[in-house]
Amino acid sequence: MSIERFRSGRNATLAGYSSHFKGLISYDITTSMASRTALLIRCSAEEAQAIREFAEHERRTVSGYVLNILTRALNVEERLFASLNRLQSLNRTLYRTPLRLPGPRTAVLVRCSFAEADRIRTAAARRQTTISGFVLHTLRVSWSLARGRPMPP
Repeated sequence: MSIERFRSGRNATLAGYSSHFKGLISYDITTSMASRTALLIRCSAEEAQAIREFAEHERRTVSGYVLNILTRALNVEERLFASLNRLQSLNRTLYRTPLRLPGPRTAVLVRCSFAEADRIRTAAARRQTTISGFVLHTLRVSWSLARGRPMPP
């Protein structure tokens, strides 16, 4: 179909609506995506596979699975640190140098809001570790609790 034929007659009305809706859709997409960011979590291929399998088991996206665990952990941690003055004594529960499993390395992309990313960055800085180290530590604690074994300090 030629442009002239499209612009004339019945299709001219559709073209007007099309540009109107295109503007609305673009605005909706850009406003909702403007408040989003992503965190790249470096981990072993084995850890990445475990994250994907647990996410699939819970019928969540990888980002949804990781953020669900992190949100619960951050809620507890923020309440704990807000009520305690001795931050350094609690800082021993997470190694400052992240545990790196041997083998091939990969990364997992976690999409989240700017607010969620800020909370994660703040918690990692509070623990004096990397974002990846904090996220993986939190996931390991969750997996350990799910297996019924307490995580060693």
